[in-house]
Amino acid sequence: MSVSKSTLRALLAALALLAGGCGGGKAPAPVATPSPYAAVARGRIDVEGGLLTVVAPREGRIARVLVHEGQRVRRGERLLELDGTTAQLGIQAATAALGEASAQQQALVAQLAASRTRAERLRAAAKAGAGEGQLADDAEAQVAQLAAQRDVAAATRAGAEARLAASRHELSLLTVAAAQDALVTQVSAQVGGQASPASGPLLTLLPETPRIVRAEISEAYADAVRPDMKAQVSPEDDPSRSWPAHVLRVSAIVGPARMEDDAQRRSVERTVECVLALDGDSPLRVGQRVLARIGTAESPAKD
Repeated sequence: MSVSKSTLRALLAALALLAGGCGGGKAPAPVATPSPYAAVARGRIDVEGGLLTVVAPREGRIARVLVHEGQRVRRGERLLELDGTTAQLGIQAATAALGEASAQQQALVAQLAASRTRAERLRAAAKAGAGEGQLADDAEAQVAQLAAQRDVAAATRAGAEARLAASRHELSLLTVAAAQDALVTQVSAQVGGQASPASGPLLTLLPETPRIVRAEISEAYADAVRPDMKAQVSPEDDPSRSWPAHVLRVSAIVGPARMEDDAQRRSVERTVECVLALDGDSPLRVGQRVLARIGTAESPAKD
């Protein structure tokens, strides 16, 4: 008698079941393998303080854009300039007013010195009986009048100096310089366009500072993570590649999960931010999503 292949397979399966039953026990349940890490967290590559955004310091027209995307700039290097015509006119007007006030003050100082000399001589002559007392009184009155005019001129000069300093300060604010060494990642400013502090970023800069990882640890594992713990950081889409890192700090604040893609889980999960420093250079880019494997049972601390 011939037996089909399907029938043979069914018989073998039945025999296997019978053999299992004869053992007198259930099949062993799978054993959960403990994780070798203190925590595994999703994160993003970042820099301390985040990206730098440059806004217009004043309302005005953009006169010059001095950088382009992809350019590296040094601290103090000029990035862009707003039109400074009004400030330059203010400088010219204040300079002219200062010159006029200075000349008037100098003239009054000279006249005052001469009037004082004359008043002193007339007063001495009157005391000696060689002159009239009225002439000495008139000379002293003139001295007092010139002294008052000199004080007014001095105040006028001080006002012109203040206006000149304000105009120069205003002109200096129209030139925007880099606050630190950085890479220009975006240029939104256009020559001839209007800008104001409320119009949004004109430039975006990536500071040339060490990269960090901002990771989110589940609230349940937050107490197991401590500063200086070793870690491995991998791209989220390629866990086979990794770079060494260590924990810088663990936040004391619990908040919602921001890196969870599922909106429902994001509203329920509670996480703690953990900031890690990469130990050395890596090709990871700011904003790139990564996976951080933090600490081990054998060597939890940084070497």
